[in-house]
Order: sequence, then structure tokens, then C-alpha cells
Amino acid sequence: PAGGVTGLAFGPDGNLLASATADGKLRLWSVRDGKVTREIAAHERGQTRVAISSDGRLLATAGSDRMVRLWDAGSGKKLRELEGHTRAVRSLSFGPKGKLVASAGRDGLVKLWDVKTGEAKMTLRSRANSVDRVEFSAEGDKLASGAANGSVHVWSVTDGKLLRTLHGHSGAVRAVSFSPD
Repeated sequence: PAGGVTGLAFGPDGNLLASATADGKLRLWSVRDGKVTREIAAHERGQTRVAISSDGRLLATAGSDRMVRLWDAGSGKKLRELEGHTRAVRSLSFGPKGKLVASAGRDGLVKLWDVKTGEAKMTLRSRANSVDRVEFSAEGDKLASGAANGSVHVWSVTDGKLLRTLHGHSGAVRAVSFSPD
């Protein structure tokens, strides 16, 4: 792929792999035979990200164009565009029930989107100028965000309250994860 792979996500059954590339393409792969089953021109350019819902029916993509797009995983049809970031979107995460998708961007914002309506349900403002990673807890009641300033924020998904800020990293936090239990 031109410019390399910038995002990967497995489907819930492990048979689908989605790859996003720096040329804005989204490729869906059959893990069984290693073949591309669909290629989608998801974004015009640069640093595309991808996430798959827990039921495997929806894909979310985002990139340097500041857009988040939702796709039907089976047909490859674009379902909706979610606008609201002012700079590149760096990370995506579906909530465990697939009703919300979170996006994080270089604008320092974390947005929670209603998948069904496309409405921004909540905008969380990080104290950092760039948020590089976002991830839901297994229960879906908390959200962690990793920032360029080395901090990790833990948010309440219910009311948007900042529950805790973790400091101690000397560089950007580009990966966050909750323990499954």
C-alpha cells in the first residue's frame, strides 16, 4: 500500500481484518485465505485509522481530512459522515455495545458519536493539544485517552466527567487499554 499501513482492526470472529493506509484506502481481508475482499477509497489522503464494531457489522474510518466515516462492513456502503474535528483524527474506538464510537484528534478533542444518528453526544476537551489514542472500558462506562503531552485521561462516558489524569510518561501516549475485568 502506498505510504504504508496506518491502522488495523480485527473483526470479532477473527476472520475479517481491516487495514487502513496512508493513501486513504480501507482494505478488508479474509484471514482464512489472505485475500482482499473489498477495497474502499475511504479518505482522500493520509494517516487513515479504522475500527470495527463488536458485532462486526460496522466500520469506522478517520484521517487527516478531519472526517469520521461509518461504513457497512458487509456491503462497503458509506452510511454517514461525522463532522466536528478541526484537525486530523488520530484514533477511533467503538463502545462494547456498538451504539457509540469515540474519536480523538490533533485538536485535543475526544468526541462520542451516536452511531445510529451521527450526532455528537459529547465533546471532551483534553488538556493536551493532541489526543493520539482512545479506548472504551469493557463495560463501556469509561473511556481512556492518551495524549501527546504524555498524559492519560480517564473519562466517564455517562456525564463526560474527567475521573482521573495519569502522569509520568516522558513522551506521547499512543496506546491505551483497559483490563477486560
